[in-house]
Amino acid sequence: METEKKLTVKEEEFYRYLKKQLLFSGIKIRTKESLWDICQNNAMPVMFGNQGELLKQIDIDFVLYKKEKLIAGIEILDEANELDENLGEKTLIDFNFKRLSAQCFMIPGTDNLKEAARIIKEKISNS
Repeated sequence: METEKKLTVKEEEFYRYLKKQLLFSGIKIRTKESLWDICQNNAMPVMFGNQGELLKQIDIDFVLYKKEKLIAGIEILDEANELDENLGEKTLIDFNFKRLSAQCFMIPGTDNLKEAARIIKEKISNS
């Protein structure tokens, strides 16, 4: 049985801001969804060998759906040097979201999560 993956303190903070921004938008927020599940649920075939195992290990912090259609993924880079240390993983995330015709947001740092939630709402509303 898989245990539920917990959000960090900063992810929880962002989640509250994002939920408030998306209130009445019809957009559902899922948390800590594996990239594998996202690809499978959106009927995207895994293209090469061991990609499946790798995708199962990558969790996207927040995944946005409207009418069950994937519209965006959001990663909070809340650990020091997270982007530099996991550049290959972040590139794979971005690549797969593009293949799924969805936006992918990487939020560097945690200084202004409220503003980041507002900007993401604007960007997904305008697309």
